[in-house]
Amino acid sequence: MGDQKNKKTKKLIGILLSLAVLTAFLFMIPASEGEGGLNQQALNTIGVFAAFVLLMVFDVVPMIISGAICCVILILTHTLTINDVMTKGFGSSTIWFIIFAYALTAGVNKTGLLKRLAFKLMTFFPDTWAAQVIALETAGFIVNPFVPSGQAKITIFAPMAEAIARNDGLEQHSKGAVGIFMGMWPQVAMMTSAWATSTSYVLAASMSGETYSFVGWLAVTGLWLTALTVAWTVYVLIKYKPEVSSYEKGSAKKAYKELGPMSKDEKKGFVVLFITVVLWIFGPSVGIDNTTASMIGFSLAFILGLLNTRDLSTVVPWFLMISMFFLMPIFSGITTFGVTTWVIHVLGPVVAYVGNPFVIIIAICALTYLWRQAVVDVTGICIICTALFGPLAAASGMPVAVVTFSAMCCTAIYNIPSISMNWIFANGAARGWIVWDDVKDTAWPFAIMNMAALLVSVPVWLLMG
Repeated sequence: MGDQKNKKTKKLIGILLSLAVLTAFLFMIPASEGEGGLNQQALNTIGVFAAFVLLMVFDVVPMIISGAICCVILILTHTLTINDVMTKGFGSSTIWFIIFAYALTAGVNKTGLLKRLAFKLMTFFPDTWAAQVIALETAGFIVNPFVPSGQAKITIFAPMAEAIARNDGLEQHSKGAVGIFMGMWPQVAMMTSAWATSTSYVLAASMSGETYSFVGWLAVTGLWLTALTVAWTVYVLIKYKPEVSSYEKGSAKKAYKELGPMSKDEKKGFVVLFITVVLWIFGPSVGIDNTTASMIGFSLAFILGLLNTRDLSTVVPWFLMISMFFLMPIFSGITTFGVTTWVIHVLGPVVAYVGNPFVIIIAICALTYLWRQAVVDVTGICIICTALFGPLAAASGMPVAVVTFSAMCCTAIYNIPSISMNWIFANGAARGWIVWDDVKDTAWPFAIMNMAALLVSVPVWLLMG
């Protein structure tokens, strides 16, 4: 009863603060023109964005509702027209890229092709515990961009990790068994942010207004991904090395053989995947952008029977897509009406003192880790971090998208299992074979390595800025 009352009080405070901020910017703060000034459209946009953030912080309504309300206010105040909202929402190629990418990769995954490729890859590694840890992690790395859903990848890889451990004669909850699982889990569940098929990319691109190709986004994230993967792998191999291992020689080849010959659908899936990946990588050089390449792969998946209309209602994250539809007009207004330029102008003197890019990344990590001790909504955290640190990042010479990306990476902290969706899905997929007590002491080492990998990436981001 007390918790319910506290939630209602929290929501009421959020509503009152949102209305106060909105009223101030819409009706009370005078507009000004010229350099260093804000016209009424800019003030309206700031007020609506601030109100949106407050509604998120106080968990008043779901993001999809608060976003819709904010867009309506922008239309009623003549800040944007309904055509502006529609164009900047689903007129964004970023949104459609994710829709088509999610659908076509889900169709390929249904065939079992990705599991076959993972098992095949493992046959090239030596029959030792350490080699199989690396093999499973490598398989997850390769599959990552083609199955954006972390829970879907966990469903594929958790049983594989268990089978490898049991084949190695490792007991449940033993060091070696947990090591095989932990070598794989962060890669498939958390490092997906490095790829342009992830929700992290959608958030970063939409909030920053910056556009990246499939390869271009990897240029932003690649050093982080490499540094974190290497550091984490070394950590797991040292921490979880089993005292005794009785790995059966040739077991990976045996497991692959048990899959039998490739099915007709797997062959179709391979064709779709190969064509799509080639277009993602080389398409821009011949005028085919990422979204068009995804549309081609999506169409092929439908034509070849790998997808049907029912799949579209289940495999595409429509809640996220519609939420971003409402948010993109708000974010675009911040740039269109000169709010970003104004903030950078105002923060110019501040940057000399606290605008060091390394300090900015450390602050993002610290604040996100702190918020994640109590806040479940990772999207809200990313939005708030982008609002707070985006202008500082731009003024210091970094792309704004790296702020959203860094915040998303930090939301992966899993020291509290009840608020970590990554762990909740992993726990379900492991079916009790690996439990919280087995992994809890790795949460903060992972958080530290993640922050270090982000800091290592700063010089690259400054070159891109």
